[in-house]
Amino acid sequence: MKTIRRAAALALACLMVLSLAACKALPTKSEQFTILVRGNLDEIYLGRAGSDYLKLTGTTAEDVAASYEDSLRQEATFFCGYFDITHPTDRTMAEVVELYRQIYANASYIVGSAAKTDDGTYAVSVEIQPLNIMETALANPGEAMATFYEKHGGVNREDLSGEELAEFEADWADAVITLVRGQLSHVTYRDTVTVDVHVTQTEEGFWQMDAGDLQAVDALILCYPAD
Repeated sequence: MKTIRRAAALALACLMVLSLAACKALPTKSEQFTILVRGNLDEIYLGRAGSDYLKLTGTTAEDVAASYEDSLRQEATFFCGYFDITHPTDRTMAEVVELYRQIYANASYIVGSAAKTDDGTYAVSVEIQPLNIMETALANPGEAMATFYEKHGGVNREDLSGEELAEFEADWADAVITLVRGQLSHVTYRDTVTVDVHVTQTEEGFWQMDAGDLQAVDALILCYPAD
């Protein structure tokens, strides 16, 4: 399978979320940084945010919903690259978006308190139970993959006509989606990991999550087997 870095797939959503999560006024209580981080994560993975987050950031529920949908589309693009779905149709992309909506509904994280660090930033602890869906899916190919290989085993894409190639790719996409979706009935997690997410102030006076920390959290929320 073709693999790419998840950070690349997250990049656009990450920038959008950080822009929305910037707060012009310096919060006076560390709880506000906890609200900021929790709101960012809830926005990305659950498509919602509390009223305290909306008030703190000046964000609307419509902004949150749009950012969430963008995040799902970015993940769908990554999914297609990871599983070598080279020419996804609109139907395939829509199915993958909905698949990630269901996957991330199981995201497990607890955002803790914020503490000021020596360099003037704030560190917010986030306790994560990494979803193990992709690893268990790949370890248990199941009936969907068996059916695909029974039909297309030994096929060389280069030998296929345009119509045959379209059928091959559609069957492969369906098999992969079915394989991963099948894990949702028995979701498992890896051992809990706690990371610090830093909230930093920009030159313009905004406060926002560190982009690298957000990518590190993203890599833990849903684990993929190493390249």
